[in-house]
Amino acid sequence: WYAPFLPHIPHNAPHRLYQKYKDLAPDESTARYWANIAWLDDTCGQLVDYLKEKDLYNNTLFVFTADNGWRPDPQKVSWYVRSKKEPVEAGVRTPIFLAHKNRIAPRRDKDTLASNIDIAPTILKACGIEPDKAMSGLDLKKPEALARRDRVFVDLYEVNIRVDAVGDVDSDLVARVVVNGWDKLIVRPGSHELYDLKNDPDDRRDISAQNPDRVQELSASINDWLEATPMIFPHATRHVGAEETDRQALPPIQFVGGDTRFTAANQERVDLVRQIPGLVALWDFVQRRDSWQTHNLFISIPGESGGRAYELEPRNISRDFWHQGPQATLADFELLGRGPFGQAVRFSSPRSKAHLPVLAVPRKHLHDSPLDIKGKGKSVTLVVWLLYERGNHAIAGMWHEGTVTPKGEPPVVQEPGKRQFGLFAGLQANKGGIGAHISENGGASFGDIYARHLASTPTKMKKIKPDTKPTDSDSYWNAVGMVFDNEEDRVTAYVNGMAEEVWVENPKASRFFQHAYRAWQQGQLAALDGIQPGEDVNYPKDQFYRPPEDKPVETRIIKRTSDRVVRLETYPFTKVEATYQVQPDGTLGKPLKRELVALKSNPYYFGSDIYAPKSIEQGGPFTIGRVIHSNRHATLSAWIGGVAVFDRALSDDEMKRLATIGNCSVVVQ
Repeated sequence: WYAPFLPHIPHNAPHRLYQKYKDLAPDESTARYWANIAWLDDTCGQLVDYLKEKDLYNNTLFVFTADNGWRPDPQKVSWYVRSKKEPVEAGVRTPIFLAHKNRIAPRRDKDTLASNIDIAPTILKACGIEPDKAMSGLDLKKPEALARRDRVFVDLYEVNIRVDAVGDVDSDLVARVVVNGWDKLIVRPGSHELYDLKNDPDDRRDISAQNPDRVQELSASINDWLEATPMIFPHATRHVGAEETDRQALPPIQFVGGDTRFTAANQERVDLVRQIPGLVALWDFVQRRDSWQTHNLFISIPGESGGRAYELEPRNISRDFWHQGPQATLADFELLGRGPFGQAVRFSSPRSKAHLPVLAVPRKHLHDSPLDIKGKGKSVTLVVWLLYERGNHAIAGMWHEGTVTPKGEPPVVQEPGKRQFGLFAGLQANKGGIGAHISENGGASFGDIYARHLASTPTKMKKIKPDTKPTDSDSYWNAVGMVFDNEEDRVTAYVNGMAEEVWVENPKASRFFQHAYRAWQQGQLAALDGIQPGEDVNYPKDQFYRPPEDKPVETRIIKRTSDRVVRLETYPFTKVEATYQVQPDGTLGKPLKRELVALKSNPYYFGSDIYAPKSIEQGGPFTIGRVIHSNRHATLSAWIGGVAVFDRALSDDEMKRLATIGNCSVVVQ
């Protein structure tokens, strides 16, 4: 059971109960433990009194359990090391109480094996509902059924587990336990411990060395249990609106020109992409102008029959804008000889500032074509398959950053920004992750000199070393992407089929998101009558950041006084700390103050349309491996094995399907 977002409020005892026990207990930790037990008794009593008052007590089944064992540490106010988070008895043996007036006779059973998997079937049976056949728990009200059980199993995992591997039963495992009769086997990675609980109830004397046959027998029972127990993970990982779907992964393949098996394997992968509606272009780095057998330019595969194909031209950014360096050729792009579709192209740190090769579709060849995705109501999806080595800058996109803000030798050709959409290796928001950039004006945003609209993932890409052999790279491929859904006003970044929801706490202090914070703040101040303290009257009004905040999806009171209430208000893309004046009738007046305390960066709110250049001169090229930039710094080192562009917002399921190409996605069993 994995429920990290289950509502949780610590049930700490009030100070009066601690005072009651502080002089009776042997130490402070135990005093607080006893106080908490008394507080539980007290509050359960309040619940019972309430149910009796409402005439509901006789028809209520009470169930009490605990999520882990806990034993106070006499040396400090915390749990003892041999209790919580350990597979010892104090850590895994917890009480289960059942109470039902006139239905369950009071008794205590310390010998019969029970498990928390029995709780749900017990409740269902009490309600007259037959448990699902997949549920292996028993009815705790039936002692005769429990008496036939000879063993129970326990899995113990790290507190903080890898969300992307929650479907892997061996990931983040601390230990597995089987209790068979009075024998208890603890199996940790690389070791076994056997205990006789009848004579050693605190499992302190390991007798595994004296009983190797029993260890082997109980170990086999754990394996049999794992084999026989169905794996059910309907929501195994945290995706934004995603559902898990089992799929057959398509591993990377080696380029073998003219081989029919290679051609069929390549076509299988290409067809999977083309089956998804909205495909504008797919560069698999196998197809070239005239045919794959030539050494001509790489060419895209159209999405629809009769669709347009786009050639990737080698360009040297230094030569085009600084008038320095050689002309770029295909020889500047080393080939891997294998990849998700059968080939991959190398992009590496520049040999010199005069050598910045990039593969590009020039603006004159794409302007107003299907690839030129822009303007009112348009959505876009960009997916790239790559082996990531290092760097945090551009991967691909239509993202001409402009050459008018150099930090060094200024370029000869100076042009303003012509940004539309682009995929980055994290930038400062999360180096090695994925950043999804989008622009409504081609230039700067939020009053900064750079474009600052960005969805970012916390998940980092799998990373290879520079000397990794092609045959050793297959398990390191990534499928990264961005989806701009114009109808939903959101940009989402993906890594290997996953779009993890991300909140940036305290965006005011964030190097990257401080600009969005200021744009939000200035929009708030401008909405009030008169000039407010901190308001910048020259701030461009079209750059205010105004995510939807009509109605909070959740509120929580942080502080209350006789005349003030401060509450945390959670909206779809923001969390706001709002201070209200309490009215004479007890209601809340208009907010006196609002402070942005968290900003959602994945998905990210973008309430505009994609920048729409009207002429060839106002737009930039589509580039792979780099973007046009005013500074000639190192950008990205990677092998790129595929790029796909769609003129619609793909679903989570479609993004996961694309991640199976190259075996990039985590396969949930």
